[in-house]
Amino acid sequence: MRILRTKYRRVRLALSLAVTATVVLTMALVAPGLANLPGSTFEGNDGNLVVNTAGNHDWENAPNRVRGDDLPSGNSDNSFGQGTKEDDPNVSVVTGSIPPQKSNLTRFYVGSEFASGSNFLYLAWERTNVLGSANMDFEINHLTQPDLTSTGRKALNRTAGDLLITYDFGGSGTPVLGLLTWVTTGATSQCFSANSLPCWGNRVNLSAAGFAEGAVNTVTVTDPIANVSLPASTFGEAAVNLTAAGVFPAGTCEAF
Repeated sequence: MRILRTKYRRVRLALSLAVTATVVLTMALVAPGLANLPGSTFEGNDGNLVVNTAGNHDWENAPNRVRGDDLPSGNSDNSFGQGTKEDDPNVSVVTGSIPPQKSNLTRFYVGSEFASGSNFLYLAWERTNVLGSANMDFEINHLTQPDLTSTGRKALNRTAGDLLITYDFGGSGTPVLGLLTWVTTGATSQCFSANSLPCWGNRVNLSAAGFAEGAVNTVTVTDPIANVSLPASTFGEAAVNLTAAGVFPAGTCEAF
């Protein structure tokens, strides 16, 4: 699993997601009335990392939690560069040219569980700078990806049906979660931003459909995993019901 801060602020995940009895693999204050996604035990919209209701999960005890850390900011930090676009299957990894207006990620967390007949995916990011808005993309692939920590040209191993979860936060209010799939056939009209195939297309607004929830912290919170303090607007989280979103048909087993 790797994290790569890019010019379009992508978090790249190499996840294992196997659906059986268990899945392998805004800003909001903690306040009464905040509810989990139906069927989920995870507090994905309270904007912190600790459990507030007994019997629930949060990042401190997230099921199947995985942690990823970004390279320290500086001349050795890496990103996609040389004009690399979101839909490019061939990317260029560079160092020392991170745009200062982009979010400087420090770490991310991923969790998952099978509960109430649904497959839930949990995502979180942390950053050092507070720029107001934050737009993060979590890419989930079926295949193993090349080493994205070293510089140079890389060919991504994308497969039709790979997932891109978008996390768009405008600086206030609730973040909007979206889901796109990697498409290789059909009309170019299904492409979300590119003009040719293959591309990311068939976008679903997870938030509007009620398939996801998320929050960004409005006050300083503690990360008990990394043992750090996170000022307001430097932590974001989300919970997604992948079964409700149509990624996994109910009662089936599939792997990423």
